[in-house]
Amino acid sequence: MITVAGAAVLTKESWVAMPILFVGLGIHGNDSQVRRWTLAATWSAIAALGYLAVRITTGSGLPGQIAISGHTLAKPFHTLAAFLFLEELRPIGYTLTWRGTIAVAVTAALCVSAYHARDRAGLVGAALFLAGILPTLPVSNLPHRYVVIAHAGFLLLFTSWAARTIVAIAARYRKASQIMIGVAVALVALADCAMVRADLVDWRRVSNAYTVLLQQTRSIAQDLPSEGMVGVIRMENHNPLAEIASQPRGGWKLFFARQDDPSGLVDSAALLEWVIDREEIIVRTWTTSQIGSIPGYAVAHTEGGFVWLCKPCSDLGQVMSEVNRSGYRSRIVRIARIDDDARWVP
Repeated sequence: MITVAGAAVLTKESWVAMPILFVGLGIHGNDSQVRRWTLAATWSAIAALGYLAVRITTGSGLPGQIAISGHTLAKPFHTLAAFLFLEELRPIGYTLTWRGTIAVAVTAALCVSAYHARDRAGLVGAALFLAGILPTLPVSNLPHRYVVIAHAGFLLLFTSWAARTIVAIAARYRKASQIMIGVAVALVALADCAMVRADLVDWRRVSNAYTVLLQQTRSIAQDLPSEGMVGVIRMENHNPLAEIASQPRGGWKLFFARQDDPSGLVDSAALLEWVIDREEIIVRTWTTSQIGSIPGYAVAHTEGGFVWLCKPCSDLGQVMSEVNRSGYRSRIVRIARIDDDARWVP
């Protein structure tokens, strides 16, 4: 357990919810188990509070997307409603609804049932749900990956209740219970298969968008310099990720769009380094807004692909200034050899 806790601390900040899981593991155990898990929960809680105190006192703070507002209360209600198929899980724009209230009431009833039945599996499931959902509450969005652990806990809680209920029903109505179980499993399997197939369509659309961009970039790869400055200008307003997110075939999805880069898909420096594909070459974003009067290259991404504005440009700084005045988004990257100490870019 010490090894698992240490690995969690070194992996993700959500480890601060670990005390809740330890409490869930200790409830309704024997005296020795209760003491062991209570001690683990206490020490992990002290560690979590100490970590948060260090973050605050050192001024490192928390990520910028952290905020306490209406979404903080709405998130667990919406999440549970989605788990019970009362709502569709949305990464943004979710609100507090009556469906969420029903879902919370049902989940609370499941937790009470597990406690009275001394069902450790159900209690661990409840703790796992809380440990998974609590670290995400201050974050304004809700991508699917944020609810994986919470969903696993909810499924454990629900299936433990279902197992107890089925045993009780089967004692009286054996054949009827078998039919009910078969029908329920078939319906859930069909629903999940339909959702997975629809999600695969969306991810195929995402893959196709990246494939097109890569093909367009490879068409200019041979003309890229082995060393020098390159301005990458976005002259299109095509954002395939936004289109997929607004009209998904499957569940709602949250993408990170890079507004300054071609089609909003991928960082320009990473894109060029990928198509250059030479171990001795490194491409990094030039982080300053002004580059002065220096030679370089300028390439624009349009609806039809990349178009060279100048190769080379005698004054890349002037070209980029004109681009910025025209309202186009752009990036400036530096292509260099690794042995030229190119990892540091001002």
